[in-house]
Amino acid sequence: MKQYRGMMVLAALCLAAGGVYLTLSRGAGVEQTGMLYRLEADSISQIRVENTYGEYLFRRDGDVWVVEAQGTFRTNPEKMRLMTAALSSFVVSRVLDSQKEDYGLDTPVSSVEFLAGGTTHRFSIGAETASRSSVYIRDETGAVMVTDTASVAQFNGSLAAYRDKEVFTIDKTAIKGIEYYAGGELVVSVGNNGYQDWYMTYPYEAPARQIELNELVGAMRGWTVAGYPEALDDAAMGLQEPQSCLVVTDRSGSTQRLEFGRNTGTSTYVRTGGADEIVGLYTVDLDFSVLNADALVFVAPLKATVDELESISVESGGVSYTFRLEQTEGDPRVSYQNKEISLEDFSSIFIKYIAMNAGGRDPIEDAAQAAATLTSVYTDGGTVTLELLERDDASYYMRVDGQVEYYLAKEKLEQLLYRIENAVGGAN
Repeated sequence: MKQYRGMMVLAALCLAAGGVYLTLSRGAGVEQTGMLYRLEADSISQIRVENTYGEYLFRRDGDVWVVEAQGTFRTNPEKMRLMTAALSSFVVSRVLDSQKEDYGLDTPVSSVEFLAGGTTHRFSIGAETASRSSVYIRDETGAVMVTDTASVAQFNGSLAAYRDKEVFTIDKTAIKGIEYYAGGELVVSVGNNGYQDWYMTYPYEAPARQIELNELVGAMRGWTVAGYPEALDDAAMGLQEPQSCLVVTDRSGSTQRLEFGRNTGTSTYVRTGGADEIVGLYTVDLDFSVLNADALVFVAPLKATVDELESISVESGGVSYTFRLEQTEGDPRVSYQNKEISLEDFSSIFIKYIAMNAGGRDPIEDAAQAAATLTSVYTDGGTVTLELLERDDASYYMRVDGQVEYYLAKEKLEQLLYRIENAVGGAN
């Protein structure tokens, strides 16, 4: 009798297992493994989603996905990875015998249609099950099934959820060149060698400020999307005739144009690529004041380090000051008129001395006498001389190696002389 009961139990288990097999095998594509779809993610070329937020068509455009929804937009790569992964390995936990009203499939939450390898697949997503860990779905054959919420989570997003949150399409970690336009006219263009060696190429060729440009590029890398426009209206967003524009190039040669429109207060409309690729960026992050030639030019003929120098001299108004440096293993010893002065006093002077750099470009042919002359003698015997010529009430022309291309503010010389006189007590 016990052996008979055991055989009956075993038979019942076999029937149950067979029932599970048959249940999971019902409906097109549902296999014993419980997979509605088993595809290669790369075979998926198009996805259409209709949900409570709208209707979206996702399609491959070369190596990237775009989404069409009253415009064409770049998609969030991570979102698309999750979406194609869910479709390629779509898990079904149960196939049901019938459909009930509370399954929510008569008015689905989302409807999905996708093309994979030339075959179109469709399914609808209904209500959650009582446990809220699963949802009801129905495929094109009418088969009703249950799947976990993770398998369908990517199909009930808004356009903002599907759009790419990255501002740049180029490699923002390897920016090589920047062009800045205002009012449709090119204002300045800069490039770099080795990420640090910035130079200006327009409106003239000259060394450019490294710190300021590195800070600008660093800020650009941190730009964050503040939001998206509710409607694509170029005139309303100030993008019909953009106020300003950046053209940014990376080291691979890829170029991106960013057009800046109306400032709404906290954010500014920016077109980051295609006609519809418009985002709001935080206005406080968009400071381009450094992008003009006068602010960027960095011609500093007296720039040096203390250990490179044998002496520096400043002659102005008939008075001459010469500071000699004796290089030692530690800090150099500095003297003026054969009397040692403190390194602190000399450092105060030296900071202003090496900061005698151009404030702009204004080339002339001249034969004028110098109003002031500054000379550096180096330990290797080399010499650099900067002569300052009268330009106007606020600036001097700079003559370097007989060439006059740039000018500097008169206040720079005034500040230097003030530091010298404080350090030497007015003696000469």
